Amino acid sequence: MRLSFFVFALLVSIFLIASADAELYKQFEDIKFVEVIRVDGYPSDSILANITVKDPDSILLVGYDPMTYNSLNKTFNYTLTAGKVQKTGTYSKCITASSAGLNQTSCFDFEVTPSGAEQNSILENPFPIFFIGIGLILLIFGIYKGNPWMGFISSVIFIMGGIYTFIYGLNNEQTLYTQSISIVVLGIGLVFMFLSAYEFLAEE
Repeated sequence: MRLSFFVFALLVSIFLIASADAELYKQFEDIKFVEVIRVDGYPSDSILANITVKDPDSILLVGYDPMTYNSLNKTFNYTLTAGKVQKTGTYSKCITASSAGLNQTSCFDFEVTPSGAEQNSILENPFPIFFIGIGLILLIFGIYKGNPWMGFISSVIFIMGGIYTFIYGLNNEQTLYTQSISIVVLGIGLVFMFLSAYEFLAEE
């Protein structure tokens, strides 16, 4: 049996080719795996594929579930529902391909981030910088011109920045720390909003 498996592994090699964005996904969204499984260099309609998925804490999410075969595209598909994509970090998926009574398993890692994008530096995600920068510019301009409407607009931008940071975090990190920062930014925006409204009413 071991010899036959060795021959199968050599002559009937199985390669899993993921789609271009298959290694990076967004938190709280369905993940659609589309895999091309080749036997001896060619897709085969006789292959059966099953998938196993574990989360970053090695908790089993999918236990050897069958994948759906698309005979038109020669691909094997499986959807990991959003309810199972609750954590950020490195997940693992193992796909077992069966043919002629023999099996071979290949395992791969994939990343889940709050934004669905890889960020190694805060400069790679300009939105928090944009919200805070534009908000400060408008606030300073409003104070300089004595225009409460500028202050009100800046407060809205601060609030948008706080909401964005609360949802997506910073540098793919969504922790109590990043949520605390977002709450502070939200608070600043709300303070500026009430002050702008007070100034506007006082002028009236």
